[in-house]
Amino acid sequence: MAAGYLSKPGSKHGPCEGECKHVDCQQTRRMAETPCVHCGKAIGFETGFYHFYGPGGSNLAHAVCEEAYQERQREAGAEAYEQRRNTLVSEAARAINAKSN
Repeated sequence: MAAGYLSKPGSKHGPCEGECKHVDCQQTRRMAETPCVHCGKAIGFETGFYHFYGPGGSNLAHAVCEEAYQERQREAGAEAYEQRRNTLVSEAARAINAKSN
């Protein structure tokens, strides 16, 4: 998934620099003011972000925050998998030893 990007006000693709009545400009400013679901800081302009649906509806997250979160989840999943695998191997070894005794 590619991260979105909000251009700064007054730039070619950004919202108007001052107050205006443009719906797109208002929506862009609201998105920039929205807190990141991970760090709580405003998404802001000129930074990558992800827009996704989760518990409670629509959420925004800085790309660096979401990517760090996903990496932690992968690591936690890998650790949990390794622990489970080790447990199963130990149980199997005990079962084999019990049958041979």
